[in-house]
Amino acid sequence: MRGGDLKDMAAGASSRLALPCLIFALLHQVRSIETELTDENWDELTENKVVFLKFHAPWCTQCRRVEQPWASVAESVNGGEKKDILIGSMDCSRGGKNKCFDLGVTSYPSFKYGHPDYLEDYTGPWEGSDLQQWAKDKLQRRCSPLS
Repeated sequence: MRGGDLKDMAAGASSRLALPCLIFALLHQVRSIETELTDENWDELTENKVVFLKFHAPWCTQCRRVEQPWASVAESVNGGEKKDILIGSMDCSRGGKNKCFDLGVTSYPSFKYGHPDYLEDYTGPWEGSDLQQWAKDKLQRRCSPLS
């Protein structure tokens, strides 16, 4: 093999890797707007907020299908002006096991919304535009007995 052939191969491999790396970086940037909750950070991150949460497990196929629509909801709400609303997720197989159990999460993905101490089940559609519209229409800060 000649030196030029080796350089051409290296350049080709480099350019083939660039696109997947760029896509990964962009997806990671969008997903970083979504707040990942754990048993340890629950109280701090949900304090004085109205929440819309996705409960998931990494092995769940349906959970992976809803990742992008959920990231879009998180981007539209968490990236906006509504600082008293939190769109987040919790991995029930790792850092959120205890809280998921306490909240009665028995299937994945599960969605819950409302005051963190009084969550209600979301049973609407999972498509991104439907989730986004529902979040914009329904999530607002309300007075509770504890506020």
